[in-house]
Amino acid sequence: MKKFLFILSIFLCTSCSYKTILHADGTIHLKKGSSNIYLLQEKNQYLMIDSGTPNTASKIEKALQKNNISPDRISHLILTHAHYDHAGNAAYFQKKYGIQLIMGKKDISMVRKNGLDSHLCGQGLIGKIGKKNVAKQTYTPFIPDILIDQKFELNSIGFDGIILPISGHTEGSIVVIQQSKAFVGDMIRGGIFKNKVPKRHFFMCDIQDNNKDIKYISQLPNIQTWYVGHYGPLKNSDVLKFLNR
Repeated sequence: MKKFLFILSIFLCTSCSYKTILHADGTIHLKKGSSNIYLLQEKNQYLMIDSGTPNTASKIEKALQKNNISPDRISHLILTHAHYDHAGNAAYFQKKYGIQLIMGKKDISMVRKNGLDSHLCGQGLIGKIGKKNVAKQTYTPFIPDILIDQKFELNSIGFDGIILPISGHTEGSIVVIQQSKAFVGDMIRGGIFKNKVPKRHFFMCDIQDNNKDIKYISQLPNIQTWYVGHYGPLKNSDVLKFLNR
């Protein structure tokens, strides 16, 4: 129980500040507790992937300012799925900065319910104990600018890469592929104490289907790094070991 409470405090750590990590491949990584936000730069604009837990937008803004990134230069925000810890500040950034929101079409019903999800399937002790608390978390709803239900070319909005709709963690989960990088949301996670060790996500209903999705991404050309929603990042070679164990 103590371990669970410690982990839950990391998930809900609204008082924590965002730590910024600049990865060798150019990915800007904002990390708070267990959760991650990513930014990709193309010329003079940025693409944000996920928006963190509700009511932490001011902390994200401070982290951006420390890195000389004006939120006005973020043209689009991609939500890998509509859970509160990924879409929590989407309405804020859309309203304040006019950032266009992109998400999976099949998650729109969750947004209309303020982020409530009654279909969580807990994996392991942490997932089973924690799902009731997580299922209660809400955020301010919003109207997405672009809904994804098929492959989407990011060059249409000025960035390199593609978006792929891959349901599993939620019906509308999506994955962003850019060169050697895969931004996979909660398809998989890193370890709690060994952040770069691949682990099954805490909430996943169909394990066999999840394994198929992980295998599909791992076999895409040139993929080397998995940028996950929680902990990580993961090496593609380690993800393959996870599948084959």
